[in-house]
Amino acid sequence: MIYIIITSLIFSVSDGIREGSRLQWHYDELHNNFISADQHNRAWHKWQFISNVSAVSLGFTIALDSYNEDKINWINVCFKTFLSGAIFYNVRDIAMNITRNREPFAAATHNYSGLKQFDFLKIPLLILSITINYLYDQDIIF
Repeated sequence: MIYIIITSLIFSVSDGIREGSRLQWHYDELHNNFISADQHNRAWHKWQFISNVSAVSLGFTIALDSYNEDKINWINVCFKTFLSGAIFYNVRDIAMNITRNREPFAAATHNYSGLKQFDFLKIPLLILSITINYLYDQDIIF
């Protein structure tokens, strides 16, 4: 499980930096700060590659962790995917805000996804996913 946590963190941080760089690039262009916009554009392209590679790595890590005795344990896949999603849901926003020189837990200025109303669930989902995975790995449930 430690490899899944590590690859989830790498993916979350790299994707947060990528998205933060993209948002800052657009903001700087809009405000005619072209030198900074160019720097964020370059950073976005570099981090996009890292984010994509780490996403594939996370998928392989979950798949390899769930393969046992010549078959895939689909319950394990679901629990590990839930864990990586909860980590992503929490860490990506922090990385995005830090990349844009904002407070780590700053609220989104423009959130059109409709999910902002569920932000209060971030930490409980993370705790729940860690607990479920721990209990499953210890053969306490299922």
